Amino acid sequence: MSNVTAVAAGYFHSLALKDGRVWSWGSTANGLTNIPLAAQSGVTNIAAGNGFSLALRTNGAVIGWGGGPAATNVPAALTSGVTKISAGNLHSLAIHNGGVVAWGDDTYNQSTVPDGLTNDVADVAAGGYYSLALKDGAVTVFGIAATNLEPSAYSINEVPPEAGSNVADIAAGMWHAL
Repeated sequence: MSNVTAVAAGYFHSLALKDGRVWSWGSTANGLTNIPLAAQSGVTNIAAGNGFSLALRTNGAVIGWGGGPAATNVPAALTSGVTKISAGNLHSLAIHNGGVVAWGDDTYNQSTVPDGLTNDVADVAAGGYYSLALKDGAVTVFGIAATNLEPSAYSINEVPPEAGSNVADIAAGMWHAL
């Protein structure tokens, strides 16, 4: 496929964005490769999670498909005004009118948005069991408490001093952040 403007890798599937249309391949479970009609034109961004996908339309609306609450329970307010989307393991994030909106699994508080992230947020990234937000050039992490007993979760909330200012972009993996 040529002239692709965005790609996203989920747990069992991949997405590509070409000419405003979403393309999907990989597992057919949960309807992952059944692109909804609303995601077949007018799409500006894509995100893939664990068994679900998201698309951001030119009118600022979020479309979700696949399985689980991160796809099927897109908040009603996200029919316009969204500028960014991100899909994590079992949760999703969006920037809506400048503030973070989170939905899906909240076992580790990864969908509980802290005060202070309700305006002027520049970017979001959903990780495995945590979330990142970029505001005023500084990275904020929420989810995965410091007391979590999962060994690979230790230090995910310890944002290095270098990420406290002048950050331009963020990304989240299962157990690491960039």
